[in-house]
This record gives sequence, C-alpha cells and structure tokens, in this order.
Amino acid sequence: MPEVSVIIPTFNRAHMIEKAIFSVLRQTYKDLELIIVDDGSVDDTPRMVAKINDDRLTYFRHEKQKGAAEARNTGVTASSGRFLAFLDDDDEWLPDKLDLQMEVFGSNPEIGMVYTGYYYVNAENNEIFREFHPKMKGRLDDRLLMENCVGTTSTAVIRKDCFEKVGGFDVCLRGSQDWDLWIRIAEEYPIEYVARPLVKFLNHDLRITHNLGSKIQGKERLLEKIHPLIKDKPKILSNHYFVIGFLYCANGDVENGREKLLKAIKLNPLEIRYYKHYIPALFGSSFYKYLSSKRNKFLITPKNS
Repeated sequence: MPEVSVIIPTFNRAHMIEKAIFSVLRQTYKDLELIIVDDGSVDDTPRMVAKINDDRLTYFRHEKQKGAAEARNTGVTASSGRFLAFLDDDDEWLPDKLDLQMEVFGSNPEIGMVYTGYYYVNAENNEIFREFHPKMKGRLDDRLLMENCVGTTSTAVIRKDCFEKVGGFDVCLRGSQDWDLWIRIAEEYPIEYVARPLVKFLNHDLRITHNLGSKIQGKERLLEKIHPLIKDKPKILSNHYFVIGFLYCANGDVENGREKLLKAIKLNPLEIRYYKHYIPALFGSSFYKYLSSKRNKFLITPKNS
C-alpha cells in the first residue's frame, strides 16, 4: 500500500493538467499513488491522461459534473494511503514538497495536517509575482474561525483518519470548501507547516477563486455553518460580514454589500476599514468600482476574500 494518496480533481483542463500530474510523479518522495478524478470533462482530458504511462496513476470519471468537493471525496474513497494530499489541476508542486511534509508528520504523530507556503504565478508569463509564507501552527481553531490562514487546498497533506473523522469536503459549498475543512480539522487536531513555498498557484481568470458568485455563496454558507461557534465573538463575526459585503460590492451588488457592511460596523464600530467600504457603497456601484480600479489605494481588500 502506498503511504500517500494524491488526488487531483479536474474539469476541462486538458491543456493544463499535464504539468500538475508530472509535478506529482517527479516528487522525491516515491511512496505514493496518484488518483485523477475527471468531473465530467468534455475536452481531451481522458486521452491526455491515458497517454501517461505510470503504474502509480489511476483515472476515475464522473459522467456528469458534480463539483470539485465531490470529485475530491471520490478520490478519497478510492484511495489506499494513510495520508491524503490534494492538488488542483492548474497548480504544480515543487519536487521535495511531499518529502518535507512527511518529515514533519514523522516528528509530530499527533497532528492532523501539514501545509506549506506557495508562490503566486502569472499564467501569461509563468513569473512569480507574490509569495505566501505560513506563520500559524498548533491549535488554530480560533484563528481559522477568523480567516483562512492555511490557504489553498494544493498545499495540504492530511492524515486519512483525520479527514474521515471530520467528514471530508462539504459538497454543498460552491466556494470556501478548503477553509471549511481546515476549520473542522482544527477543532480536533493541531496543525503544522513547512515554512517554504512548495506549490505554484497559477493565477488565471478561469479559477473558481475568480468566480465572485461562487465565492459569495461559499462564504455565506460557511458563515451559516460556523455561526453557532462565533455568535458571541463580535470581532470574528464582523469580519465575516465585512468579507461578504466586500464581495457583493465587488460583484456590483452594492445593496446587499451595504447591508453586510453595516452589520460588520454594528458589531465592531471601531474598525475603520469597514467604513472605507461602506461609505463608497452608499454612492452606488459605479463609484465603488471607480475606487476599486485605483489599485485599492483607498479600499482595503480583506485578506481572506
């Protein structure tokens, strides 16, 4: 049995997924299996995957699209490793990613998850333009209720028994699926990290993270789920309303945006950045978008938006 099961969900990314696949197969850590879950692609994905000759690779297919959360859960059901690693089909791993994470698990058998830093890579020229370096470890339940301090799914390795205990990815979420899982893991287990960026996160317009409608739905659903945990924590609750309000305004719906921003202000009236979004939103969508176009010199973008 392989020690690590790597799961890549994919949908219509035949032009991208090959780099993701080979970044797994070329890991210095060799005790792995790679499970590709095709979520109903109608492009050349099946043929592209079929031409890769490696005994560690297994291909599964949903005949109808079910979403990335369910695709990842399908991969977990088919997996045989004691550890689970996830990679988005448009991201890449650096060669020693798994090696370094498994070293951390070896030194800390009680932890549930190890995550890493990552590079933001421009899709047009493949240049790195930003880096994320982890800073939070240990019992992160309160911190993760405030913000997603772990980041993207592609950085995480999770003990399989931990994943199964907390219930896997929530298939009802269109966005914030990773953040929701991190919160549930943090309630049960300490979390560790490798400080280095070991993932290339490709920034392009087709990412689900650029779909504001999905992000709004995901964050509203997440807030519903965790509301019992944060209803008596006004600073945390206000931050969630602020993020959702910001997303509504950024999506052109300043009416709903103002409503959420006002809730944030009432819960935490001393937070100046809330007013910096609420006041422009009073003047309508066009004015808000105008300020947004000025590279956020006035508007302060939430970290976990």
